[in-house]
Amino acid sequence: MKYSRSTGGFYESAIHGDTIPDDAFGINQDYYEALLAGQAQGKIIVADSQGVPVLQDYSPSFDELKQGKINAISTAFTEALAAGFVTTSTIKMDADITDVQLLKSAYDLMILLNQTTLPILVDYNNTPHVDMPLNDVLTIIIEVAGNYQTMYTKKQTLRGQAMACINQTELDAITW
Repeated sequence: MKYSRSTGGFYESAIHGDTIPDDAFGINQDYYEALLAGQAQGKIIVADSQGVPVLQDYSPSFDELKQGKINAISTAFTEALAAGFVTTSTIKMDADITDVQLLKSAYDLMILLNQTTLPILVDYNNTPHVDMPLNDVLTIIIEVAGNYQTMYTKKQTLRGQAMACINQTELDAITW
């Protein structure tokens, strides 16, 4: 097995033939396997000052840490929506914008058909609510949409704060 400092890669003569970089030098199989085992545990393989591959703890860049925070905020947003929303009428509803849009479409259809009730509304727990007055349906739509807007605004605000951070302390202070 050979290691090249210039590419950070390992090469086997039988596989790579003449394409092995000029700076590659041999390492023994046990050392190679130890490097791979360390890499599997989250360390990275880098060249030391002589070009020898060594294990090093991975230290993400600040930009990577920011991206991780932004991803965590997006995950928290998704989880908050997945948890549903309890309306003032104590009906727990699915809280994603798609759910709001579907319920609003059903409401609009009932209005077009000159109906005064929604024949069936299925809540977060898959419980059917039969012949719900359209005024109550509209209240639910407004509340769930308002909740979605609040959560979305929170997500966007926190993402903007994370992007504006200039140090780890500021980044750590941002929580959902």
